[in-house]
Amino acid sequence: MAEINATCPICGSDHHESLYPLYAGPAVTSDFMAVTYAVIDNRCCRECGLIYNAAGTRGDTDEFYRHTYRLMMHREEAGVKSFTPLTAMSQARRSYTLLQEMIGLAEKGAMLEVGAGKGHFLTHLAAGLPQWSITALEPSAALESLRRNLPLAEVIPTGYQAFEAAAETYDLVVGLGVLEHVPNPLDLLRWAWRSLKPTGYLFIRVPNFAYNPGDMFCIDHLSKFTVETLKSLASAAGFRVVGVREVGVPMFLALSKVDGPLDRLGNCFDENLAVARRNEALARRGIELISQAREAALGRAENFAIFGLSATGLFAPWLGGFDPKEITAYLDENQAVWGIRIHGRPVGGLDLIDQLHIRHLALAMSPIYIDVVKENLKRYPLTIYV
Repeated sequence: MAEINATCPICGSDHHESLYPLYAGPAVTSDFMAVTYAVIDNRCCRECGLIYNAAGTRGDTDEFYRHTYRLMMHREEAGVKSFTPLTAMSQARRSYTLLQEMIGLAEKGAMLEVGAGKGHFLTHLAAGLPQWSITALEPSAALESLRRNLPLAEVIPTGYQAFEAAAETYDLVVGLGVLEHVPNPLDLLRWAWRSLKPTGYLFIRVPNFAYNPGDMFCIDHLSKFTVETLKSLASAAGFRVVGVREVGVPMFLALSKVDGPLDRLGNCFDENLAVARRNEALARRGIELISQAREAALGRAENFAIFGLSATGLFAPWLGGFDPKEITAYLDENQAVWGIRIHGRPVGGLDLIDQLHIRHLALAMSPIYIDVVKENLKRYPLTIYV
């Protein structure tokens, strides 16, 4: 890993509050992959409030996305699912639906998506807005799937920094699950501002750190965003916030380009540090509960599993000091991840509880989903650790 830079990536300050965990060793990525060695050095900047990992994949991001990152590459159709108490749909469809609700696009236009993945979002946009021209950037192994799914789009195998977009070219720039990965999120927002026409919009989706304590352990989410952080960054980059929607852990922001002098970068340190301290406690407790489930299962010679693919559950064997093979399985309600293996353990749905005789289940997920999951588990003979 690259040498750790002590300064905040957006404001350059070296004044910060250190956060849990300060760690070096085997680690996990947001696409559920284990790496043999990484450093986690989470911080909250005192000058601007950004919560960031000073290490992780920072300094190696280009190499990481070109050769390591494999989110949902096990099946062509596999994609992240979006859950609310009332509905479940693909994250791609949710994103397109909210884009139309929050902005309401014209029949014709030119758009650019940064980090387009396999193109699932763009297939919805191309079907709903067939007269729009589409440019898509994607540096990872998803590139070939993107080309197959969008044969009429201009597909470019690169990240945003290497793409020379002409000024004021696009009516819409989209970044879904991208901003948290880049070394300097303010730089990406300013790049988007330059690429947009004067009446253009930026539409972004990021994990809301306020509801995502497991992100403390994720090495490729270099920034951990709150609503206040994003509003401050957007204003400093030359945008007005049109709307904010929180849908479970993901949050969506629609931003319009504005002219005139840019606002100074604000400071949301107090608010963000309070969020970080709460998440530290939840992340620690999550690791403890997984260890409790394991110990109880061992004491009764029974099987235990982890529900949810939060980084907490993936990180637990290393911080808990046990062999990942002791985990019988990982369970999740997102069918897109069924069939993959994490730490060599199978990932599947609730049917694995009976099939694999699981009797102890630790819930490793955002707190906002726990009540729904507990309700769905009532009919199983389980001890639940939450």
